[in-house]
Amino acid sequence: MLRKGELCAEGLTCMLKDAEERRALTGIKIIRDSPSVGQTKKEVFRFIQAKVEGRIKGWKGKLSQAGKEVMIKSVTSAIPNFIMNCFKLPSGIIDDLNSTMAHFLWANGEGEKGIHWKTWDKLCEDEGRGGLGFKDLECMNLALLAKQGWRVATQEASLLFKLLKGRYFRRSSFLHAKLGANPSYGWRNLLKGRKVLAKGVRWRVEHLLGSDDATSVLSIPLSRRNGMDKLIWNYTRSGVYLTCLGYKCARDMIRNGECRGKTSEECSSGSVVDPCWSSL
Repeated sequence: MLRKGELCAEGLTCMLKDAEERRALTGIKIIRDSPSVGQTKKEVFRFIQAKVEGRIKGWKGKLSQAGKEVMIKSVTSAIPNFIMNCFKLPSGIIDDLNSTMAHFLWANGEGEKGIHWKTWDKLCEDEGRGGLGFKDLECMNLALLAKQGWRVATQEASLLFKLLKGRYFRRSSFLHAKLGANPSYGWRNLLKGRKVLAKGVRWRVEHLLGSDDATSVLSIPLSRRNGMDKLIWNYTRSGVYLTCLGYKCARDMIRNGECRGKTSEECSSGSVVDPCWSSL
């Protein structure tokens, strides 16, 4: 026989399942202006698109093409950054954001869609490669997550490192950690950003030198100071990870098919089209 507590729990579970099927649960907000807990990922991050649309609403017919470009770069593209530092946005949200910005750029007036002369991916190329230099949100998302991964990999005294170490990689390092059982959403996101981070981190001299040179370097006597080995980012002189270079690394990885992304097939051709500004 079920006890009173077990009976109440069973009843509550049935009521919650019924409410979910009827879409009666709208989620719970932990703090003001925070996403609701209990919704699908796309619904949780829907507030980002609402903020973007709120910023550009009413400006479609009031700005020149150059003004729209400046607004997209300085305002619209900066809104999702605070959330992209911690979470990988669902592909549906990224597609909707790209679509919103593309419609804003090409619209002729209020309510008029206009002709999209270039794909959004081409517009995200550098100006020297024929684009307008807009930020690819997927690549920026991965670069920002890689920044968090860099902090975990290099700041072993931090509370975050200690928590993740005890939970996911007790006998290994962050760079070699597995997904593990019942991983959190945040941990999954860190591992996605780690793909970009792993592209440039270096430990051993074999990664930088040929076999003959590496042998010569390894034969050098060790320092008497017993200094600790240091993790470095290979694409900067200081050895510190920079988000701007991580972004370029993510773009190259998607272009070469090393990262998942809808733009991988488009970018794989490597051909540079006519400058986009010639079509504006």
